[in-house]
Amino acid sequence: MKKLGFREKVGYGLGDTASNIVFQVVLNFMMYFYTDVFGITAAAAGTLMLVVRLFDMVTDPIMGGVADRTQTRWGKYRPYLIWVAIPYGLFAIAAFTTPDWAETNKLIYAYISYALLMTAYTAINIPYGALGGVMTNNPNERGELQGYRFTLAMVGSFIVNSSLLYLVATLGRGNSQNGFQYAMAVLSLVALVCFVLCFLLTKERAPSESPRNEHTLGDTFKGILNDFATLVRSNRQWAVIAVATFFLLLIAVMRGGSTLYYTKYVLVCTEGAAINLGFVKYDTCDVSELGTAFLTIGTLGSIVGAIFTIMVTKVLCKTVIFKAAAIGFVLASVVLYFVPNTHILLAMLLNTIIGFFHIMMISLVFAMIADCVDWGELVTKKRATAMTFSGHLFALKLGAAIGGSMLGWLLALYGYQAPIAGIDQLQTSQALDGISLLMSLLPAGCGVVVFGLSWVYRLNSATIRQVQEKLEEQRAKLDGIE
Repeated sequence: MKKLGFREKVGYGLGDTASNIVFQVVLNFMMYFYTDVFGITAAAAGTLMLVVRLFDMVTDPIMGGVADRTQTRWGKYRPYLIWVAIPYGLFAIAAFTTPDWAETNKLIYAYISYALLMTAYTAINIPYGALGGVMTNNPNERGELQGYRFTLAMVGSFIVNSSLLYLVATLGRGNSQNGFQYAMAVLSLVALVCFVLCFLLTKERAPSESPRNEHTLGDTFKGILNDFATLVRSNRQWAVIAVATFFLLLIAVMRGGSTLYYTKYVLVCTEGAAINLGFVKYDTCDVSELGTAFLTIGTLGSIVGAIFTIMVTKVLCKTVIFKAAAIGFVLASVVLYFVPNTHILLAMLLNTIIGFFHIMMISLVFAMIADCVDWGELVTKKRATAMTFSGHLFALKLGAAIGGSMLGWLLALYGYQAPIAGIDQLQTSQALDGISLLMSLLPAGCGVVVFGLSWVYRLNSATIRQVQEKLEEQRAKLDGIE
């Protein structure tokens, strides 16, 4: 099979730039938007995130089955990058729009708009994830491809984290509700361009057979259910990675969603102090600037982590790198909890180190899922690329759902007080400690679980090479029979 070129790897990565432009807003800003801009309680926002994401229990496997059954002249998975891009952008704008309605009606609107956004995310991201599994069947190239994917995903994160609050302030002209709506319109347009480029620059090559003998909608739906049941029952290596992904997304949502609260309420600046990074200077006493600095510099750490992952996967086994990253993540997270709230630069440094190790683990689990597709084919004699990725995406979104709900519920439990009529409230020491826990020790606990799971995962480099050799023999026999 032809070796993937730099242009195509970058093209594939642009798909996750597009996805992450919107998804990072959801992870890092949505809870803050709901509580401090849209105007609902932290507990209500937490419940909303859980309910809507549980709806993905239905849409994820269905979308995986539909994508596996798609046949077009552009391939199975690439067309969805074009078909769904515009609805994805429009629903993103709608989700960050604040209607001038009564509280109950606003809550209903939040449920509907968020559900539509997550449905569109499913419809475009499952085929996109599966695309990486059919561009090449070389395990090393898959690792590189996912490294490019997450490097460019972090570029999307950098765009969001460095510009969103600035766009909100500039376009909203003091009105945060208008500012979020207009900012999402700008970012959604950028995402649309990236999806189109991803479609144009990539190509499907590796085999991915469509299920046969399904003639009616009922047959198709039954086949989808059977495929998902087979995946859960037979592919234990996928199950390990799915559980690890669940905890990694718990981490992402808890830490990302609590960052603005952490910089706004926990950290204490020295009047007139600033962080000068050479290319930009942040006022540590300005809430939006300090929050932007934390998110932006943390994202730079993640970009370096993704690039580093590309480099080391060329020479080291993915499972070894994964374990090392988990250890580094846990240690840095624990140390962060004990940093005094006046040591802003140290807290920022640790936050960046945590992002470095976290993105390494995230990058690697997506490469491992591509290997799990091969393992599943060997075990079941059936290749279900999109179904495997959809099951993984379900675990990802379930982690985001539980993480989002925990974020809202814990903020409420610890007594967080949202602004009233635009005026910030004084937070209790209990509320401040709860925010600190969400940034440090709770993610560290999840990291310990992920480290334990890494010892159960068996598809190291040597094993996956053996799997692919057996697959070649298996396919040759089937071709001979046919």
